[in-house]
Formats: sequence, structure tokens, C-alpha cells
Amino acid sequence: MTPALDEARRLLRLALRDSDTFALLFPLPQATMAALGFHAQQAVEKALKAVCTKQSMEVRRTHDLAALG
Repeated sequence: MTPALDEARRLLRLALRDSDTFALLFPLPQATMAALGFHAQQAVEKALKAVCTKQSMEVRRTHDLAALG
């Protein structure tokens, strides 16, 4: 495997971890929108970065989903 593919897979694993956390929190009435939003945003961000990394695109250090898209 290439380093880019290894990194893309690592990012995807992290994205799935955030997505799983979101899914666990979502049904809880005490889960705040801030916590849910954080984990949802992180999952999408890491998944987008995984795609960019796999395609050998430059991945900027940003949390801006629109810029990553």
C-alpha cells in the first residue's frame, strides 16, 4: 500500500469513530446540539480529507467543510 492510501484509511477509521459517537449520542435526550454537531462535523471533515488524500490532493489544515468539498 502507498502512504497516501494508508493515511486515507486512517482518516476514514477516525471518521467512522466520530460517526459512531454521533449515533450513540443522538437518541439521548441530554445530548446537546453542540456535541452532536461537533461529532457530525468531524466525521464529515475526516471523510472528505480521506477522499482528498486518496486522490493525492493537497489537504489543507482547515475545518471548513465547504473548502474541503
